[in-house]
Amino acid sequence: MDEVEVEVEILGVLKVIANKINQPTSKSPPKPEPPSVEDCETKLNGLKWDEDDPLYETVLAIFCDPNDHYRECWMKLKPERCVNWVKMIARAKGFT
Repeated sequence: MDEVEVEVEILGVLKVIANKINQPTSKSPPKPEPPSVEDCETKLNGLKWDEDDPLYETVLAIFCDPNDHYRECWMKLKPERCVNWVKMIARAKGFT
């Protein structure tokens, strides 16, 4: 076998391995549903932010983003980190 044939063979094996890793199995636990907008609003309301505060409106816009990773992260944040997180995401999304 020459070097090119070995590389092609290795690539073929790697593709098979990658496909097996990416295929769900019956033994795989189901992926949990991401937090809903309502779940995030419940946490937000628990923080007692004033609804007239621009951050309150900004975080609602973030919750509506189709990227549900924002909502997952929000739900994991400690309350004292929420303000800075909203400001950071707002800057990244061009809201401010």
